[in-house]
Amino acid sequence: RDKQLLGEIFSKVWQEDIPYSQNRVRITNFFAEFWDNVPIALDAVQNSTQWSMAPVTHITAVGLWYINSFRCDPANGGQWCATRPEYGTLSLDDLMAEYKRGAEQVVSNLEVFCSRDGRAGELGCTVTTIDHCQFMTGDIWHRTR
Repeated sequence: RDKQLLGEIFSKVWQEDIPYSQNRVRITNFFAEFWDNVPIALDAVQNSTQWSMAPVTHITAVGLWYINSFRCDPANGGQWCATRPEYGTLSLDDLMAEYKRGAEQVVSNLEVFCSRDGRAGELGCTVTTIDHCQFMTGDIWHRTR
């Protein structure tokens, strides 16, 4: 469901009637929750024609929703984690293994997009885990580093 729905939504962002100009800056935020959503956003940018001349940079920050999914049960009030209910049944070690597996699979997409010859070749890319704040003191929050 994510791939189809996000693909449709992300591609619409670039269908807006906002012509490219070297005097304009466009900031587009594709909010996605899991690693396998990243290639969908990259495809939307890669396939855009209206802003194809614009320099692009890309920032990926993934991790929060993996942690939020831990022990989450949509049937018991956790509707916010309903996109990946199977993640709520995983042990913390298995969930972190899924996080790592997803990250490793996305790296090849990012390598192409972020390479010197890629869409973000001029400005480059940044890949991070989740943002951390002083309230994230439990071990679980530091497992995505």
